Parts: sequence; structure tokens; C-alpha cells
Amino acid sequence: MKLTDQILATAYSATFAVFEPIRDFLPGSPNLFHLRHHYATEGVPLTTADVESSTGASRQRFSKALKFLRSEGFIATNDSRYNNIGVRLLPKGHDEGTLLCSVRPVSSSNAYLEIMLNLFQVLDREPNCSDWLNETLLTGVNYGQPETKTLLSGLQVAMTQLSICGLVESGSSIKRQVSYRFKPEGLDLAQRLGDLPDGYRQLKSGHTDSWPVNQTWQTVDRIHHKYCTGKYADDSEIGEIPLPVSGFGYGMFFFDDMYPKTELQD
Repeated sequence: MKLTDQILATAYSATFAVFEPIRDFLPGSPNLFHLRHHYATEGVPLTTADVESSTGASRQRFSKALKFLRSEGFIATNDSRYNNIGVRLLPKGHDEGTLLCSVRPVSSSNAYLEIMLNLFQVLDREPNCSDWLNETLLTGVNYGQPETKTLLSGLQVAMTQLSICGLVESGSSIKRQVSYRFKPEGLDLAQRLGDLPDGYRQLKSGHTDSWPVNQTWQTVDRIHHKYCTGKYADDSEIGEIPLPVSGFGYGMFFFDDMYPKTELQD
């Protein structure tokens, strides 16, 4: 794989690590929260060592490759406050990164925006950016079922894609249960069926020279560990506040709100 492709794949993996739901509120979680909320202006911090062994020659190659990717409209960069380069994926780079990482493109995740919109109709609520929709509502399978883990894993990948685009956001409870809600851009897009976020393409096939998907998740885990154990957030940053475990009175909706036990028993 070319160095420019390696950088794009690594940048995508790093961005995914920052935006995937925080299910475990560990000591390093405030770092992820901080990086997520500064992504639009600072990107994700990357170094040559995240891509290949760091030497004088490799750092020069890394810098030259970043310059090329920036000039071609794949990424935006800035000098990070963390002694790294801040890299932010532009739509073209996000598209390319998903293909290089053997992940389904953003265009295949758009269906979940429509599902979220339809859930508001079923719940008899006006679509909004405040209510949280639990992951079991989006999959139609409650916790503890044989297929739950597989379905929730696929959902998490799709919704993380949409989170990177700024269309939805995720939150978690101390029980590791994840919920999602619209961001304004996502709600607007959901009401214009068939559209894609500005700058994204309808991609259908991957690269012949792409990472196996297990390499992608290994890279995500490696960079996730780096971000959790590094120094990125201020000491005053407490990170994401866990969501309530009950939806009553909190604008949160769970599986049982749509599928009451009486209906299931019938």
C-alpha cells in the first residue's frame, strides 16, 4: 500500500477511534471526549510512528505525503497542540479511508437517518435533536437475544460513520447501553431522502489494495489505547456524562417503549 493510502487508512482508523461510542467510562475517556469535540478545528493527532517506524527519512516522507493529500482535497491539517500533526478527513478523504479500511462507505449508513426519522413517527413525537433513541430501537432486537451482539456491532459502525460526518451523536449509560440522537445537519438530511452529506460520493466498490478489516479494527484499538493513555484533555475535563439508565422523563426511548411486553406475549 502506498504511503498516502497508509496515512488515509490510519487517519480514518484514528477518527473512528475518537467517534465510536464510549461504552466504558475509564480514566482515559475524557481524552476521547475532548478529541471528539475539538475534531472540527484540530482533527486527530497523528505522528509518523502511527503509520511506520519513525526515522529522519520517514518523517520527511510523512510530511511530503501529508502535503500531497492536503493539496488533493483529502485532508485538512494543522499543527496540533499535542506535538503531533492534526489531521481532519474531508469528505473525499473519508470516502477513500473507508474503502482502504474495508469498511462500508457513508452512503450505506444513510438509511439509519431514515430509520431514526420513522421511529419518531411511531413514537408519536415531533422529530428533534434532543431525544435519545436507544440502539435496540434502531435494530429492533432487545438486549440479551442471540443476535443482539452482531446487530449492535454493525449498527455501531454505521452510526460512527454518521457521527464523523456530524449528523448524529452517541451517548452511553453506565450499563454500556448506547443511544443516538440527531444533530441539526442529520435531521435536515433525514428529511431530504436520497441525499448524501455535502461532498460525499455514492461509492459501491472497494480498493484492490486495502487493509483486511481485522487490520482496521486492530489499528482502531491501538490508536484508541494511545489516545486513552496520553495527555490530551485538561485536568479539569470530566468527559462525557453517562446517560440515564431509564428513559422515563428524560427524553430517552428504549425497546420496550415501542414493543411493550404485552404485545410480545400476544
